[in-house]
Amino acid sequence: MIPGINWSALISVVSAGSIIVGSTVILWQKNLEKIFAFLLLHQAGNLLIGLTSASTEGTDAVIYNLIVLLIQMTGILFCLSVFEQRYRAMTIDDLKQKGKNSPILFFSFLFFISSIAGLPLSAGFSGRMLLVYASVSNDLFWLPALSILTSLVIFYFIFRLTYEIFSGKPAINEINLETHHKFILLVLLLPAIL
Repeated sequence: MIPGINWSALISVVSAGSIIVGSTVILWQKNLEKIFAFLLLHQAGNLLIGLTSASTEGTDAVIYNLIVLLIQMTGILFCLSVFEQRYRAMTIDDLKQKGKNSPILFFSFLFFISSIAGLPLSAGFSGRMLLVYASVSNDLFWLPALSILTSLVIFYFIFRLTYEIFSGKPAINEINLETHHKFILLVLLLPAIL
C-alpha cells in the first residue's frame, strides 16, 4: 500500500466513472457486442461499490454479485450467439421486428439485461440491494444513489430496445428454437430469477 492515498475515495471515483460511462454510452450504441461491453463496464462499477465499504458485508455482496454477473453475462452471450447464427444480427437494426419470430429467445435476452439493471424480483436486484446495504452501512450514500439513478438510464435503453425488437409485423415466419437452446435458456434463467 502506498501511504497517503485514500483508497476508498479512489475506488469510489473509479466506480462512479465506470457506472456513468457504462450506463450512458449504451444509449448511442447499435452494435450488440459493444452494448454487452458497456453493460459489463457498468456492472464492474457496481462491484467496486462493495470494495469501497471495506467490510465483510461488502465482500459478501461482491462475491454474490460476481456469481450473478457470471450467469447474466453467460445468458446474454448465449442469446447474442443465437442472434448471430439465426439472424446474422450484430446490431440493434438487425433485430428490428424479429421479436415475434422467437419470443422466448428475445424475452430471455431482455430479462438478462433487465436483471443487470436491477429489475425487482431478479438476482440482479438482490445483488444490488446487498451492495447498497454494504455501502450505506459505511456512510457512503452517494455511490449507491448514483448506481440506482443510472439503472433508470439502462431501463430506458431496455424500453427502447424492446420497442425496436417487438414493434411491427414479423419479417419472417416464427423460428423455433431447438430443444437444447430452450434447455440452456431455462438453466440460465432459473438462477437469474432467484
